[in-house]
Amino acid sequence: MRREDGKKDDLERQDGEKAVRPALALWALLARSSIYKILAVLAVTAAAEIMLFRGCIKAEVDSFTEYRTLAAVVADSHISLFFLAALGLVYFILVWTEGRVTSKSSGTMLRLKLSGGMIFGIKAAYNLACLVLLFAVQIWICIWLIGTYGRAAE
Repeated sequence: MRREDGKKDDLERQDGEKAVRPALALWALLARSSIYKILAVLAVTAAAEIMLFRGCIKAEVDSFTEYRTLAAVVADSHISLFFLAALGLVYFILVWTEGRVTSKSSGTMLRLKLSGGMIFGIKAAYNLACLVLLFAVQIWICIWLIGTYGRAAE
């Protein structure tokens, strides 16, 4: 209900706040179960890709051969395999988290009073956010590797 001055009543404001709390509780439940695992996978992948790429550039410089193209250096360093492994691990972690949340937190899920569609939407948004994080880190690594290649070619 709105008052004459256009502001919401306290009752309406509380209902709106209460509608957000279950969604945040589900988001927190999903994040608590998987975010540190996903961040660890991202850190290990980034470190491995950087070390492989730098090792391939260093081996090339030490052998006094002509510089190869960036695509050849990337192919020889096999960093794409680490990205694919990280993608598979993130998928596995997300699927494992969903199964674990569903089985071990069913009582909590029932108390949240969210519809099935709302639960699906929140889980889908969380999974999408985790995958976007993976791809954002990978893009950042690629940009850094291109800069490293450019400095080594000088």
